[in-house]
Amino acid sequence: MYKERLVELRRKIDEYIKAGGDIYAPKRQLPYYNYLADTAKCIRKETGNDVSIDDVYKLCGINFDREFNHFKKFLTMLTPFVKNGNADYIRTKECRNVSNVYEILKNYADKYNTMPFDFLVLMTGFKFENCYIKTDYINNLRQEILAVYPNGDISGIRWEYPKLYEKIRQLQKYSPSLKTMRETVEFLGFTDKNMWDKSASKESETATIQELLTLFPNKIVKSLTTLNPSLYHKVIRCCRQSNTSTVDWMKAHGFTYLTGYNQPRLSQTKVDANKRAEMLLNLKAKALQKLNITKTDEASLFHASLEATKMVIDLLNKEQIKYDLSTTDRSK
Repeated sequence: MYKERLVELRRKIDEYIKAGGDIYAPKRQLPYYNYLADTAKCIRKETGNDVSIDDVYKLCGINFDREFNHFKKFLTMLTPFVKNGNADYIRTKECRNVSNVYEILKNYADKYNTMPFDFLVLMTGFKFENCYIKTDYINNLRQEILAVYPNGDISGIRWEYPKLYEKIRQLQKYSPSLKTMRETVEFLGFTDKNMWDKSASKESETATIQELLTLFPNKIVKSLTTLNPSLYHKVIRCCRQSNTSTVDWMKAHGFTYLTGYNQPRLSQTKVDANKRAEMLLNLKAKALQKLNITKTDEASLFHASLEATKMVIDLLNKEQIKYDLSTTDRSK
């Protein structure tokens, strides 16, 4: 019985398309939708198979692919705003007053856990003139410094690696509780004899613990950097002296440390847009080689491209591959 319904459904759909209808329109606008839904129910009842609305379209001989269709519409909206391969215009107020194409791009980026720049490059080949990517600024800065000062003594960094030094200054500038460069260097876990206060005595653990007890009599330490930045840095120095983590140091002295470093993190960094785009496309080419692509129709190629894009994003997010895209000067 359901096969007869499929024939009638196909007739209804063809009639709708011939009149200029769009099968991807909201279901309320589809004159045949109720018949389509009833057909799906009929197939489930007769076959026991859990078929979807999309499956019913395919049983009618219609290559229904909502995801591909949405992406085609996105490209159609995007392309007129691209100039010389750059899509910067879509981010301007002028463009956003007449088109939501940038919002669609951001939604795609959020859906696949990446940045708009990366999704744009990976799925369209276009790019923005400037590129800002999500990053753990503090950890990345530590790794950059360790690469050139593996022993942790960064004395001379101001002259040997001035751009790295400026990054430390940037961290200090945007971190309210890091009042001095010395505190910032110490927070990062390094030493610098040129910054070190040689007259400073070893931090007294007893005095620090007493200050903590005064501030947190229940021994539950929370938001220390906000409540008392000075005490926080005393704790950090005690941890450095005992070569232990903040959480372990607190635990050893009977405290429960509910929060770690509670400062606004520098969550984005600017990288070379051309290098970033080149890197992304190279990674995607390698990902495509791993896929067994047998179909060459437009929709299948789209899905292969999307799968390769997701592979690249997963690689960047989970394995934290580091590429030297910054302008850090590592030459002495």
